[in-house]
Amino acid sequence: MAALANIRHEAFCLEYMKDRNATAAYKRAGYAPKSDNSAKSAGSRLLTNVKVRARIAAFEAEYSERVKFETLDMLRSLVAIVRADPSRICRPVRGACRYCHGAHYHYQWRTLREFDAAVYAWKGLPTDVRAMELEPSNAGGFGYNATRAPHLDCPECNGLGLLRVHFAAYEDIPECSRPLYRGVEVTKSGAMRVVMEDQAAALDKLARHLGFYDKKRRGLSEAPDAMTKLIMEINRTASKAPITSSLRQVGRPDAIPAKSGARDRCENVYRLPDK
Repeated sequence: MAALANIRHEAFCLEYMKDRNATAAYKRAGYAPKSDNSAKSAGSRLLTNVKVRARIAAFEAEYSERVKFETLDMLRSLVAIVRADPSRICRPVRGACRYCHGAHYHYQWRTLREFDAAVYAWKGLPTDVRAMELEPSNAGGFGYNATRAPHLDCPECNGLGLLRVHFAAYEDIPECSRPLYRGVEVTKSGAMRVVMEDQAAALDKLARHLGFYDKKRRGLSEAPDAMTKLIMEINRTASKAPITSSLRQVGRPDAIPAKSGARDRCENVYRLPDK
């Protein structure tokens, strides 16, 4: 519907859509009533005008369509969050410990430079402390690779290796999992953590829309509305993924640092406590 020829009437319709208050809309439209009562009366009369009522109805229809689109868009976003796989963003991985593939299961270094740094650090210790620490040895050799599988016969880890958290680069996160990703934060202590959307909260919002908490709406005989059908279709075609917490950290909150020593100062290793 085209704008009303009467500019004041058009302004009244626009102002009325803001708060559905005819009196306030009449004043904001540029009229100069003598009192609030006269503004109320004049605003009520305008609402009975056929052209004004038609214009307001057109605005309401347009608003309804916009709200419907925004609601559907929001529901699509919630479904994407619920169906996303957080393990494609970060996940625990198990790799070999330092002794798994060392010669005769001795401590294995990554490079000669790392070994030399450990020896230098050991020599810089106070005499009394150094006497309690073994001098770093390269008997286990070099070439440690944390991504290798643990050795089943390793006497240090009993074949369990070490658990670490792997973070995927943003460009490596699949499109289906990106709705879950919110960014990276660095804490005051310097630790880095990945922040994700709350899948449980997103699922709760979807459940409330679908009426899962409403016994009257849970009946199978009730025909689903258009948005419910949309969610069901998205769920049907989406990939299955577990629902977990919204926060992933570099180390588990209950992780404890490995025993410190000259050999361990060159790396950040977190061992999970025995249970």
